[in-house]
Amino acid sequence: MIHDLSSISIPQNIQNFLQLGKNFVLPSENKLQLIFDFIKCIENNKYKLLIDKRISVSNHSLPILNSLVSSLIQHEVEKKLSDLAKETKIFIKEINSNIIFIQDIG
Repeated sequence: MIHDLSSISIPQNIQNFLQLGKNFVLPSENKLQLIFDFIKCIENNKYKLLIDKRISVSNHSLPILNSLVSSLIQHEVEKKLSDLAKETKIFIKEINSNIIFIQDIG
């Protein structure tokens, strides 16, 4: 079914957000869970390695963990993107509730 949505005005900020492209990903909202998952992944997999490799993996992963922990504070850009995502979801819900679907029985 095709619907003519040309009469609907899409706010500029939502247009800009939607044009970010298919490879765009919002930052994770649950960074604490991301850190726990990262730790579990490292712990579960490093025991499959030889002892010298385990030490290397631990030494390499600690700075990454420290970086993740220090990034728990939401940066201004992340906040703006998160707000745009919420606005876009609300806008889409409002559009969907205003579209009248007419079933073609034939």
